[in-house]
Amino acid sequence: MILSLSAKKRFKFIKGCQRRKLELRRQLIYKCAWYGKELKLVNPYKTSQLCSMCGYDDGKKPLNVREWTCPQCGTHHDRDVNAASNIKQLAFGR
Repeated sequence: MILSLSAKKRFKFIKGCQRRKLELRRQLIYKCAWYGKELKLVNPYKTSQLCSMCGYDDGKKPLNVREWTCPQCGTHHDRDVNAASNIKQLAFGR
């Protein structure tokens, strides 16, 4: 009984998070249209794993790996800076 109650609470929490996420997206789309701006939505999937210089996929790394060097081009990457660079490239082109 306690496990099922916990599962119900977890389900409600997840649904609430999804609703808030969709509401934020809706508001951003509305505000951008209001001010004549363009909203670019980017899927952040694998953005920290792809080399922002050559596009090589180095595979999944544990979260404690904060820096890595691309084995193909030799570029040294900070995980967060590399992900930000990849997201920028996805949104605005290479």
